Amino acid sequence: MFQTIATTFRRYHAPDVPEGFRDHFAECLAANGFRDLGEHQLGTRVGWVRLDDPLSSDFTDLNTWLYDRYLVVGLRIDTRNVSGKLRKALLAQRCAAWCREHLRSRCPGAVRTELAELLDFELAAKTLPTMTVIPVVWNVVDNYVLFHNQADKKINVFVKLFHETFGIPAEPWSVAEWLPQHLKPNHEWLSVESHAFYLWLWFMTELRGCRLRLPDLVVDAWVDSKLVFGTDGTPKAVTLAGENPASYAEAAAALRNQRRLSEMSFCIRRDEREFAFSFVPDYGLKSVKLPQVVSGDGEEALYDRMFLYEELHSILGTLFTSFAVERSSTDWAYVMDDIHEWMEKK
Repeated sequence: MFQTIATTFRRYHAPDVPEGFRDHFAECLAANGFRDLGEHQLGTRVGWVRLDDPLSSDFTDLNTWLYDRYLVVGLRIDTRNVSGKLRKALLAQRCAAWCREHLRSRCPGAVRTELAELLDFELAAKTLPTMTVIPVVWNVVDNYVLFHNQADKKINVFVKLFHETFGIPAEPWSVAEWLPQHLKPNHEWLSVESHAFYLWLWFMTELRGCRLRLPDLVVDAWVDSKLVFGTDGTPKAVTLAGENPASYAEAAAALRNQRRLSEMSFCIRRDEREFAFSFVPDYGLKSVKLPQVVSGDGEEALYDRMFLYEELHSILGTLFTSFAVERSSTDWAYVMDDIHEWMEKK
């Protein structure tokens, strides 16, 4: 159950939970729990389920969804649709049959609507819904939520249902939370897209031979097995995959042509712990592989994975802070000169 936690996700900020939240949240979850689509109903239905049992929306037992500081539930999305082409063909067939029976040249709109409703009723009974269950982990002490999906439509469903359920918003996490205090009043450069940070990381790993030594952190870091350069108005993205794609001639050409990084797989080793993941736009992470310390899938595995995720988040925060300080300094122009020289020489 917990082995998929902290793999591909978006991070959100949530306000402090109220006093006595446990019983209140149990009621909120139950009130917004998943309800099955009717046997003859097409469309989409969403609601909360227990992650240990996606068929259950019974939250009476707190031990099935609240683990110390972590609220862990599943967002279930069921969709039952039929093929649009099949539905169109069947409806046309039934309209034609009605016209023959009633000696009419065309089927009136009201009749067509009635036939369509009956057809949908029949098709729905023959079609099983598709079920998607997305883990949601809420650290109610440190006030962050991990939603384990990157798709915009599903994110919108989550944000809406979260607010409807708990009466508080889930605000998108911002890199501003990583900024040191003396930089927080100046948000002007935060409009810089995430690709600038990714490019700086790539440059630093090659400049320093994969060993990054910062005031509060020493790690080994390197670009791993995939690079994706965005379109930027060109016909298509450039995807490079394999062993050490950072060394490919195509990577050098993309850099020289100022193609923006939209995805970069990356590895970080700290002591004996190795983290692998992919950066995606807007500082998102996907395909995260955490070093496994606790085997199995019990409650200890959840604490282990969240501890390691928080360590990774802290490491990335330290790296981003170093980038922010450097980018805000008077020496940034010289750094950019070095980066451009590196790009030209690759």
